[in-house]
Amino acid sequence: MTERPILFLDIDGVVNAFPKKHKKNYAEYVRYDVPVHDDGVVTVFPIHVRPQVIDFINRVHREGLAQVRWLTTWGRFARTDFAPAVGLDDFPVAAEPAPLGSKGRKVWLPTWWKLAVIREQAAGRRFVFADDDLGQETRAILKALPGESLLITPFQTPGLEDWQLDKIEVFLKG
Repeated sequence: MTERPILFLDIDGVVNAFPKKHKKNYAEYVRYDVPVHDDGVVTVFPIHVRPQVIDFINRVHREGLAQVRWLTTWGRFARTDFAPAVGLDDFPVAAEPAPLGSKGRKVWLPTWWKLAVIREQAAGRRFVFADDDLGQETRAILKALPGESLLITPFQTPGLEDWQLDKIEVFLKG
């Protein structure tokens, strides 16, 4: 039996969109104020999601179409704070972002710490990676990995759109 594909998900610009109030589709988004608890400090983030995206991700998980994994600078907070607040099932975090800095000040490595994670976890497997920061160079590296891949790069304003969800579903069922 072949292993299920992996669906690696970023949050900001993908699941959490940045819709414009003046756009006609603004009413499609639900806003949540998500408190993130980090070392005794609570920071509240305004989150905008489309229920269709939440329903799709949960369905992919529940129907066993893919192993959903968070690959985001939210790290463990994707699982502990973000997902429960917006109604997503519990998915594992593929990896924590590696902090740089000193004296408690966190400075995150460039986004493409994610590339090493995908190389390790998706080796030879089918995978989808949805991230709004996929540049041409990274896309080329990911496409050259063994195994079949689908790379989805939504625009931050709408986040994942219906046509992209359809494309992901076709790939996962293929």
